[in-house]
Amino acid sequence: MRGKPSAFRTLITLLVALSAASLALSCGRGASRSPTVTPAGTPLPVNEDDPVQVYVMNVDGQPQLVTTLNDSLSWAWAPDDDHAALVTDIANYSARVHVISVKGRTDIVNVGIAGRPRRLAWSPDGEWLALESSTADTMTVEAMRADGSDRRQLASGADGPEYGEVFAWAGNSTLVATMWEGAASDKTGLPTDQQLFEFDLARGSERQFTQPKDAAVAEVSRDASRVVFVVSGGQQGCPYGEFAASLWVMDVSDGSLHQVLPDTCQLNSASWSPDGSQIAYAVGTTDDTAGTYILDTASGISRKIDSTPALFDRVELWSQGDSILVQRSRCTAGEACPYGPIELVAVPVGEGNEENVADGPLYQCSPSGGAVAIHSNGLQIVRVPGTVHQVMAGDPSWNVSALGWSPDGEWFAFARSRATPTPAP
Repeated sequence: MRGKPSAFRTLITLLVALSAASLALSCGRGASRSPTVTPAGTPLPVNEDDPVQVYVMNVDGQPQLVTTLNDSLSWAWAPDDDHAALVTDIANYSARVHVISVKGRTDIVNVGIAGRPRRLAWSPDGEWLALESSTADTMTVEAMRADGSDRRQLASGADGPEYGEVFAWAGNSTLVATMWEGAASDKTGLPTDQQLFEFDLARGSERQFTQPKDAAVAEVSRDASRVVFVVSGGQQGCPYGEFAASLWVMDVSDGSLHQVLPDTCQLNSASWSPDGSQIAYAVGTTDDTAGTYILDTASGISRKIDSTPALFDRVELWSQGDSILVQRSRCTAGEACPYGPIELVAVPVGEGNEENVADGPLYQCSPSGGAVAIHSNGLQIVRVPGTVHQVMAGDPSWNVSALGWSPDGEWFAFARSRATPTPAP
């Protein structure tokens, strides 16, 4: 693929792929700044004419109104924790991307996009913004500088599924993205021909690596040097019609692939440790092998870290090296999981007790997993482990949507809009 390919479907996601050092860099505009907050107890402003109100807040502070929009789809903080990119003015398959100063409430960049942007990712130095946009049947990946100049289309192709994505910056001008092509697999519903691409914006070049076929899930290590894939296998030896899966690791520097875990029934998710030496993964069978495990990539040895029976675990994120954030459903022995209420649980890596963080599926973890925003019936910020900060009480007249955490995990953006009344019967 060279120039503007037309035979590829691109899926991208932003999953804690930046290293801690990269996250600390400024946006190339001087020293890092932080948004101010209103004094404790100040009521949220209400304007009936504003369809969407966007706020930012410190983890322990009060919300500050930043801007009002006609609608809001995506939000991405820049590495300096002050600038942000957001998508609005969505009309069928067109939209506008704004870059704003959160502190100064200044609209810095306002560019039109042919398509509907749904993922945004800043380079570690804040000089580049990459985005994915889609129309009815195509997907496009492009990049532009933070001031809206030097826009480049990197790839385009057929639209496709919403998971199994890789989208990360491996350097200040190097974007790593998964490209999809080919017919869907009967087992996963994913295209069977998948590659990993590395786009070097400084040189204007790219590299292509072959991924494992039927790679259903992927996560990039925090330094963007390796990718772990959950690769679907067959049903042999698995009960209740379940599928097995294995773990594979790709080294981005040379594209080499290594299988690190053999086929395991109902293996469904994986997450890197902060230092990249271990992988947490979850097994969702209906017997006593179900649970969350840690694999040491050097020795190949796995150990189970939870022991509660009748669970369906799915790893969300490795939290600061101390615990694994796991989405859990409780099941009855012998039934097909997952059934029952969903909860987010912090499972300790070493000694200690599990902690329930959230009930229900509406939450968003900070980049390090040190805090979780719960936006179900109001808004709460929960530090992991420990304190709960009630931001907004439940109010049926308002809808609250989570937009995103700042790279340092200390600031959170959210939007609220008037709920549409339910017509009387």
